[in-house]
Amino acid sequence: MSMVFVRGIARAAAVLAWGACAASPRALPSPSPGPVAAGPVTYAPGATQYRRASHRHIEQQVGGQTQRTDEALVCFVSATLARQGDRLTVSLTLDSVPRYQSDPSAAGAAERARGATFTGELAPNGQITAFSGGDPSNKLLQQLADELARFYPRIPPTGAEPGARWTDTTQTTSKTGGLPLTMVAVSQHQAEAPADSGAERTLPIRTLTTYSFSGSGSQGGQVYLVQGEGRRHTVERLTLGGRFFGMIAADTSSYTISLRGLDVSIPGRQTRADTLSIIP
Repeated sequence: MSMVFVRGIARAAAVLAWGACAASPRALPSPSPGPVAAGPVTYAPGATQYRRASHRHIEQQVGGQTQRTDEALVCFVSATLARQGDRLTVSLTLDSVPRYQSDPSAAGAAERARGATFTGELAPNGQITAFSGGDPSNKLLQQLADELARFYPRIPPTGAEPGARWTDTTQTTSKTGGLPLTMVAVSQHQAEAPADSGAERTLPIRTLTTYSFSGSGSQGGQVYLVQGEGRRHTVERLTLGGRFFGMIAADTSSYTISLRGLDVSIPGRQTRADTLSIIP
């Protein structure tokens, strides 16, 4: 069995498992008392530029040895929401990628990705539908396509209010890295009291997500199975006027890759930290 083959599968699984965490997620606290918004916060038209940063650490056991990988991505994204009748259209443009640290096969992907645009429609609950764009042959754009499709926070269809709690369940399939994985996620959301965020007041939305993922494929004639689970803790902020203001997230996941017919299992663990901040 080729060690390169094993490493390739293991790394693909790690890249596809959501996120990572410097500290374990904790239970959602009760909302703090404070002033309330005038009404439910809903999404509003407008144009905003963001700085997005992601750092990932992967550890996996291959052939009795621990392999460690660190990846990083920093990019600037312009987001535009426009009203068309009773719909909001969304356009997300990758302005620049000043840092992209990944495996050697990603060389040149950042420069080729600059200027790529993704479009879709934003539902009242924050879900982007009819999402498309980017070059699927570009590894970075393939990764961003999966993540930008979840760019906006999920809120109740009628808007988010301080103290509100809601839960949603999603099932998605991703092929980032060439490995198809199906993920089932259950997210518990809570809107807290409005707080001052610089010149604007924002509504924090705290989310605890638990998820599981699985998939199978073949490489070099070898069939393999991937299974794993994880937890993600996120705090997102919306201005009281309906603009997405920013996000911080911490995530940890573990997985096992089983090579059928060879009685080989490769365990792995991934941690990840993400931030999204508005550019004034």
